[in-house]
Amino acid sequence: MDAVFKDTRQALHVSFLVLSQEPRQPSAMMKAIIQALEALPELTTRQEQWLEQLRGEASSTLNFGGLTSDEVRAQCAAVISAVRTKLHHAEQWEVTARFGQNDFTVDDDGVRRHFFLKERSEAIQALAGWLQPSFPAVSTLAMDCLLAKLFANHAKMEISFRDLAKSFGGNHMTYARAFPVIKARIIEIDENAIQRLRPYFERTGLVEKEEVAEA
Repeated sequence: MDAVFKDTRQALHVSFLVLSQEPRQPSAMMKAIIQALEALPELTTRQEQWLEQLRGEASSTLNFGGLTSDEVRAQCAAVISAVRTKLHHAEQWEVTARFGQNDFTVDDDGVRRHFFLKERSEAIQALAGWLQPSFPAVSTLAMDCLLAKLFANHAKMEISFRDLAKSFGGNHMTYARAFPVIKARIIEIDENAIQRLRPYFERTGLVEKEEVAEA
């Protein structure tokens, strides 16, 4: 494997994760990535696959060999720069909302309070403002919460449809019916973003070239 990352989604996930942390040596960085994934209470299928690969043979999926800590961060910065310069606004917001990071505080009772980091939160808010006109029955604030529910990777960050109705009015079924339609729109935006980024990442050697199956 000559490229730094195996594929576009891995490049995005790792880059947002690495740049949210303090600089460190590549070996320590790899360990930090594993620890960060292990610390997540719930992993997506793709995250579980990455974690399994990293635990087994890291060099098969992430190629940091020969790179200094600064060079690794530079590769990750190139990925994030592409998000900001190669994508349409809605795609930028969606990618940041999906791959951005969370943090948490611990209250006096020892309970963790999870929250989105500023960049991720702002991306969700911007995406909500962009989507809301297509869903007139859902206010911008309610759309913000629906997207937060969609992108939340921690159960304690989710909000129920009934809670949305209590907070913003209307019937909870209004939000329940809107949610799968919104989710479908987000998936479409996500796929468009990945398809737009992949050729650039392949040309610049950031990700492995996708093999085309023979007919």
